[in-house]
Amino acid sequence: MSMRNWWITGGNGFLGRHLQSQLASGPAVSLQCPLLFGKWQVVNRMYIVRKYRHRGLSLHKAWGASLLLLVSNSVRGILYRQSGLWDRGLGNMAGIVSELRGGSEQVGGFLK
Repeated sequence: MSMRNWWITGGNGFLGRHLQSQLASGPAVSLQCPLLFGKWQVVNRMYIVRKYRHRGLSLHKAWGASLLLLVSNSVRGILYRQSGLWDRGLGNMAGIVSELRGGSEQVGGFLK
């Protein structure tokens, strides 16, 4: 076992076997629908911030993070010529528009 694999899997303990099975099964989120994933990123962020606003989370910072995520995904999609990143940016835009319209809409579809 290489040092990198030992570090990632935590040796041979239970946690190591669990992480090995997680790494072998692939990513936790399937990105076959990046548009939906991008929308979920924004909708979930705003939901969490609204839910825990009383604990000090800021709506202004959440909007800023959502806008930066939109710009980041779109620019990286253009620069690296990856349609998945571009679609994720469009999904971020759809999520922002959804939140500006009323925010409490349920996003359909499955990510896993």
